[in-house]
Amino acid sequence: MTAYPQEWLHRNWIIREAQHAHNSGALPAKELSRIKAAYPALYYCPSIFTRIALFVLTNMASSSIMGFILLLSSSVGSNRASGTLYLVLSVVSILAADYFIRQHRHYKSGVDTSLLWMAPSFLLIGLNIHLELTFNTNALIVLVATTLITIRYVNHAMTIAALLSFFALLYNIIAQSGEGLRASMPFLLLSVAAAIIMLADK
Repeated sequence: MTAYPQEWLHRNWIIREAQHAHNSGALPAKELSRIKAAYPALYYCPSIFTRIALFVLTNMASSSIMGFILLLSSSVGSNRASGTLYLVLSVVSILAADYFIRQHRHYKSGVDTSLLWMAPSFLLIGLNIHLELTFNTNALIVLVATTLITIRYVNHAMTIAALLSFFALLYNIIAQSGEGLRASMPFLLLSVAAAIIMLADK
């Protein structure tokens, strides 16, 4: 199901748990070093600063491509052509993320993360150019796209985006309903949040 091989995730989990145990004082530094030597990383995951730099550089490259698309669409003189190009670019972003993961062994390196953020953004732009979408439809598209990316790419930031879009959709649906339902909105939102927390914990 996930784009990352299970062996990567398994080794990452072992090192993370060992690091937590060491930070809490339950695991000596010598044992931590042995565990890290026994389970070396099979992927490319640089330091946080390098990840940020790669994320920014990938975004800059994507912005350049967006500018090129806008120039092409303006020369064609059709908004629908521009929308189609954005939809194509959304698919290309996902394919590029898979390419970097499988061929270059990137694991949340900043490059794949940026491409995964670009994909739903381009999708939303392209669909809104082609169609007059309502707020609820946009929220639903974001919810579905970010949920699929969360499941396939184990992306925690996308989990937050999925939850925000879900609650935005739920809030707007309740706000457009009857007075009685609107009056119970805080209780409903808190109940749904508690159910999600319990389900995630289970």
